[in-house]
Amino acid sequence: MKLRIIGGKDGGKHIKTRQHPNLRPTPQKVKEALFDIIGDIQGNRFLDIFAGTGQIGIEALSRYAAFVTFVEKENIFTKKINENINARENCKIIQGDVYKFLLKGKDDPYNIIFADPPFFLSMYEKIFETLRYCEMLADNTLLILEHHHTVELPENVPPWQQTDCRRYGDILLAFYMKKN
Repeated sequence: MKLRIIGGKDGGKHIKTRQHPNLRPTPQKVKEALFDIIGDIQGNRFLDIFAGTGQIGIEALSRYAAFVTFVEKENIFTKKINENINARENCKIIQGDVYKFLLKGKDDPYNIIFADPPFFLSMYEKIFETLRYCEMLADNTLLILEHHHTVELPENVPPWQQTDCRRYGDILLAFYMKKN
């Protein structure tokens, strides 16, 4: 499986990864579309939950995000993310439960959250519910959920309002803005 950074200062570099039955990296064309849609992220704090390969957060670092946090439960994946970020100071890796991190984390507010949980597990309701109590969200935080096209997500889950939804083959990217 070959993954590479598409844009920014590290554009063209390959991301080290490994085959694993529980790993489903975001396809390159979807990643490229995602960053085209969200535009300039320079200076934003970016949270990559269910990080897997970490390629979305790594792309955000390459595109000058101020800080990126990767949250991933599986040790084999966090080790690869660590190899790929080369001890950068403007990021950290949390190996652990996403929901516990969202509820107990004490980081500065995040402007952008990218979530790519396992496709066929009903985790989206729990993500919305947990984010309701998360204290690490900036005003107008952008939440992006990657999901299978057969999974229907609501348009409005206070305080989240869907602003866009795009389909790429079997994958949908749903964009939500936090409204105060």
